[in-house]
Amino acid sequence: MTRPILLALLSSLTLVACKDKSDDSGGGSAFADPASSGFLGIYEMSSWTRNAESCDGAGDDQMAANAETHLLVQTAEFFVTYLSATTCADQAACEADVGGYGSGWGSWSFFEGSDSAGWTGSVSYGYEEEGACVASATIMEMTGSPGADLQIESRTYALGDLGMDADGFCNLPDDPVAAADGKPCSGAEQVDASFVVALP
Repeated sequence: MTRPILLALLSSLTLVACKDKSDDSGGGSAFADPASSGFLGIYEMSSWTRNAESCDGAGDDQMAANAETHLLVQTAEFFVTYLSATTCADQAACEADVGGYGSGWGSWSFFEGSDSAGWTGSVSYGYEEEGACVASATIMEMTGSPGADLQIESRTYALGDLGMDADGFCNLPDDPVAAADGKPCSGAEQVDASFVVALP
């Protein structure tokens, strides 16, 4: 019997909180201030695909499947400030989602980076199945030209059985990126979008 745990470890939180923000401009720093990013705004997607089985091939068209054409990039707060990208049905829906958690089916979070080097985020999650922890890690990256276009690439890796702790929860890794190294890629998602308007 499968018992979902629905745990998501935003592993970048501790690391981000301890890093030195040597440049808050959103430009050349390896770790810039998300609130100063030039990527903030509403975009129109030209492509959004998902391969739920592997990282080989583009996968299925998600824009048509979910009837969503736009993307909202804004800051969000969860212990730290980070960049959040969420899909929307249209521009009006994105405008209505500003300041909220988003209403679309697509969602990505970026905790560190800069506009020039790209923004990254990672998360691990798992569920219990017959005493085993079935765990995965997803690594996300956003790149592009601020104020013009952006690309989002997300890859999911199967981590295998990480075991359960004394409370019956998955032993999720502190560093999903390190945990995913060398593991098989079990899914991929990609978004291409063009800037439409700044946040209201």
